[in-house]
Amino acid sequence: MTQDKMEINVIASTKSGYKIPKEDALILGGKSAGVCYLQGDKDIFNEENEKTLKRIDLTLGNGHHSVFEHTTVTLYIKNLPKILSIILVSEKQYSASIKSGRYTKMEKVSEKERMLYEKWYEKFNKRIEEVYPKIPEKLREKLSMENARYIISVFMLTEGVYTFNIRQLNYIINWFRQYIEKNKDSDNYFIKNLSYHMQQFIDTTSDYHIDEMVSGKNRSLSLFKKDYISYDEYFGDTYSVNYKCSFVELEQILRHRTINYTILDDISKKPEEFFVPPILDEKLSKEWLDDLDSIRDLYPNATMFRVNERGIVENFIMKCYERLCGAAQLETMLQTKDTLEKYIENTDGKLKKELSKYLKTSCLYPDKDCKRPCIWGSSAGIERKI
Repeated sequence: MTQDKMEINVIASTKSGYKIPKEDALILGGKSAGVCYLQGDKDIFNEENEKTLKRIDLTLGNGHHSVFEHTTVTLYIKNLPKILSIILVSEKQYSASIKSGRYTKMEKVSEKERMLYEKWYEKFNKRIEEVYPKIPEKLREKLSMENARYIISVFMLTEGVYTFNIRQLNYIINWFRQYIEKNKDSDNYFIKNLSYHMQQFIDTTSDYHIDEMVSGKNRSLSLFKKDYISYDEYFGDTYSVNYKCSFVELEQILRHRTINYTILDDISKKPEEFFVPPILDEKLSKEWLDDLDSIRDLYPNATMFRVNERGIVENFIMKCYERLCGAAQLETMLQTKDTLEKYIENTDGKLKKELSKYLKTSCLYPDKDCKRPCIWGSSAGIERKI
């Protein structure tokens, strides 16, 4: 057995402010493909360009697209509808830094939405102070923004930085094209609006579109259900669970990329149910629902619909580490707790014993080190109403 010293060479990296031409993006993939078939100790990264170009055509033609994942592009997207951002991150292969509705006020909305947002920002601020008078002002303001955003449309315009590899970007472009073609005759507001913005995305990323880079494996946008899957519930070393959530929660849970999330309802239909923040009393809850009903046609972020969550138990436990926490968004925390309780109820033996360890605020987990202890403390972290 030889003991040659490991060698590591940086052959590509991201440079801020540099826009890689599509041809160069393909070149890196073509050279990387050459490593797969390399004979001897040939320096594939200094070969003649003609050989690389020939290999690019070959790999594109035979569907060997994974080699093109070595090249990424980072897009700063402005005026992006929140629903389209949700769909982009649902495809898992990405890095994203998106303007937060928990820490910033949402500004690019209609006048009616703005008025309702400001109204409920003030109402939440007052209500939080009544229920939790010891909460610091800055935290109260953040929690007020976090809850007021429920009343804004899921088509609200946001912005963010998104990084995709060239293969994934082209797959997304083609899945958007499929969606547009499938729904081209629809008069539904949601579908027409979403299709319009998908087309904008296609047009503005056309510099990186490659005709041959299409997924030939019967794939489509993963967020929407497939007719051949039952989405039944079960709990074991793998699990499947169904529950209702809002667009706000959906955006949060999609960040757990090791878990699959699928929307089971037709979200293009007019909303029939809305999330009501638990901190609201009966009178405020009625006013909240009345205001949401007045903008029902805009598909508020508070719209509730059924989703399916599927994964393996280890990754669900990782989700508990992040979401059973005093700093986690409330709706997501409550649902994670409900799922954990259901998981424990439907298992036994060692698995039941292991899962039972996590039915508490995650700062009490033996190997979790909270860098910033929250105001709630270990006991109230998952019992709060805001």
